[in-house]
Amino acid sequence: KEVDVSVLVNNVGCAKFESLDKHSVWDSMRQINVNVNSQTYMSMFLLPKLLARESRSAIISVSSVAAYSPGGMVPVYCATKAYNMMLSECMRDQFSDKIDFLTVTPANTKTQMNSGRYCFSVTAESHAKATID
Repeated sequence: KEVDVSVLVNNVGCAKFESLDKHSVWDSMRQINVNVNSQTYMSMFLLPKLLARESRSAIISVSSVAAYSPGGMVPVYCATKAYNMMLSECMRDQFSDKIDFLTVTPANTKTQMNSGRYCFSVTAESHAKATID
């Protein structure tokens, strides 16, 4: 039986905490594959199903506050999160008649990726609750 998917939550991310001259090509490609390609592929894969539904659907894209400003120690991460935000805006421009779009840009979040890096971090659960509320 076909599953009726009504909401896609694009929430992925990885970062390399070093200046770009310290990154290997592999480091950069890994971030692009995880942060950019996965959101693009999942959106493209589910878009026909979401558009075909009789009732409205939604795509929630988790970007980052890093999308708004350059970060010398996470340059590829910042660029990929700007891509996530722009992809969501482009899809909203084209498909808002059938799909609701929300782009979330949380600040420092307590995750395995950021373990011990920031003193003022919010839990992922708190971000999720704030998004839904």
